[in-house]
Amino acid sequence: MGSIAIVGLERDASGALDARSEERLRAADVVVVPTDAIASAVTGLTPGVPVVTFASLGLPGRAGAAEVVEVLISLADDGDVVLASAGYPFVRDGVIAGLLARTAAGVDVFPVVSPLQVLMLALDIDTTADLEI
Repeated sequence: MGSIAIVGLERDASGALDARSEERLRAADVVVVPTDAIASAVTGLTPGVPVVTFASLGLPGRAGAAEVVEVLISLADDGDVVLASAGYPFVRDGVIAGLLARTAAGVDVFPVVSPLQVLMLALDIDTTADLEI
């Protein structure tokens, strides 16, 4: 079984993506994105790596956590999978908790520094719990 990673795509003030995030995207066997708009942003970063949308996997754009988890685990049977997140990756309706509960190897998360992250750290909010804000 391959690995599963969730990568935040927000860029820093200089317009650059975090180097570790970019490296993880390029190392993937497949990158999963919720929408075509995000696919366009990722395709240039991942030459030779297939970028698939929720729709191409048979998922609705706002698929539930359980559906997304099932698809990611299924894809990981064939190699390394990245779920590219347009926003802060811990805020995704139960996907991270679902993956952590179902995968023995765990999940790599490559977050971006955002005002939300700073606020959550300042308030000592558990960032491993999925949040809906």
